[in-house]
Amino acid sequence: MSNLVADLRYCLRLLSRSPGFTLFVVLTLGIGIGANTTIFTAVNAILIRPLPAPQSERLIRVYETELHKPDRFSTSVANLLDWQKENEVFDSLAGYVIRLLAVQDPAGATGVRSAAVSPNYFSVLGLNPRSGRSFNAEEDQPGHDHVVILSERLCRRLLGSETDAIGKSVELNGESYVVTGVMADSTSLPDEKTEAWIPLTFTKEQLASRGNFWLRVVGRLRENVSLAQAQQAMSTLANRLAALYPDALANHGIELVPLQQDLVGDSRPTLLLLQGTVACMLLIATLNVANLLLARAVARRRKWQLGLLSGQAAGGWFANY
Repeated sequence: MSNLVADLRYCLRLLSRSPGFTLFVVLTLGIGIGANTTIFTAVNAILIRPLPAPQSERLIRVYETELHKPDRFSTSVANLLDWQKENEVFDSLAGYVIRLLAVQDPAGATGVRSAAVSPNYFSVLGLNPRSGRSFNAEEDQPGHDHVVILSERLCRRLLGSETDAIGKSVELNGESYVVTGVMADSTSLPDEKTEAWIPLTFTKEQLASRGNFWLRVVGRLRENVSLAQAQQAMSTLANRLAALYPDALANHGIELVPLQQDLVGDSRPTLLLLQGTVACMLLIATLNVANLLLARAVARRRKWQLGLLSGQAAGGWFANY
């Protein structure tokens, strides 16, 4: 320990003798390390860290596709109902759609990003409200659907506190909704901007229209079912439905995408490129500092050798004298 303290003091003395050089080294390494830390934090949060849901690797986004075309799109209500009844690879499937609601708070009317979800949406994700409850099965029926689950931050904004918020009413789109639950602010599904969830209801026209593709679907794979097995089973189901409803579903298929991969989307290559770039920047900075230190060491060695030779010459002169 004493040797370490002595070495540290020696290093500090050397650095204090060259403040300009020391500042350059600290700034060079600081910029490189800071950039790497910032980008890795984003990469970890988006690409590495699992979704805030139990066994999130089993959560799958289910897309409708058209054969021989690269596009993926949402599905219809009728298709979702058939998927729920006839699939053998998902524990459950839920539909949802993003909506913008107008809320009335003390500051006036503002827009809030919300999600209209199937009553089983939170059970599919494996999430529970921080307080209160999620939606009941009958709350997707007209007349029973004026209930809402709020995020903590929106609850504080509208009601002042989440304490005793359950059972209170808030105004959404000019209509009264009863608060049944409050979700933790860490809930970032469907995305981190969602602040309210309401039941998803369907009109008779939507139930009858198989070709109206507007509904997003998420599902939870059964235990011991791989993504490849699920994809094969759902493709078979898509072929069966296409044969039954050729007018709406001819050449249609189903594609399964892990939910985390779906949420990351096109940002994955960009983030990896940024991480590689800043890593190279840190490597270059480290090499530059190493070269500077090596140059200083060589200069000090030459100075020491010159001093030693001068001392030897002086000693020889005095001896001859």
